Amino acid sequence: MGIVVDAIKAIALTIAAVLGVVCARNVQRGRCPPGWYVNGVSPEGRYRCRPVLGRPQDDVADAKARREIRDDREVADYTVCTGGATPRHDGRRVWCQR
Repeated sequence: MGIVVDAIKAIALTIAAVLGVVCARNVQRGRCPPGWYVNGVSPEGRYRCRPVLGRPQDDVADAKARREIRDDREVADYTVCTGGATPRHDGRRVWCQR
């Protein structure tokens, strides 16, 4: 019986550790990977990262100029703003601001 209790405790500790890592994610800010840009952010905090189709050093300006080119690759993510803050972005990063 002691082995079963020890196994249950080990499983519970593992689950608690995994939940702690998952819950530790800071969802009040986000960023797109290099070579990708933020394609707008909704008032609810949802945003999509899309690839830059030109030169990486001109990624934000290039992305704005090339929005009409069809490329369906994207990464969706979200940020959670609290206390009356609203989501903002600068083309690469997303954050909450009052």
